Amino acid sequence: VDGERRVSYGGLWDAACRFAAALAARGIGAGDRVAVLLPNSFEAVAACYGAWLARAAIVPLNVQARARDYAVWLAHAQTALLVIIWRRLQQLSSRAASW
Repeated sequence: VDGERRVSYGGLWDAACRFAAALAARGIGAGDRVAVLLPNSFEAVAACYGAWLARAAIVPLNVQARARDYAVWLAHAQTALLVIIWRRLQQLSSRAASW
């Protein structure tokens, strides 16, 4: 259960496999780091599970952190990809202008 949405294990498996395939299509695989900046949700679980299926390392990021912290963490972790909700990226972009 995710809010009003109900998801089966089969639905989670399908979403994770699609995400793993999308990572592979971008050349991301074993040993690569995938940062996940998503709220607690079905999408976050599917992204983490999909990254695991692709044999990538998961770098979970705190959705309540300050915008400037993300740049430091992403550079330090040497991530190959950031998974983020578009609205969150827009919020961070507007905050970055005030640094």
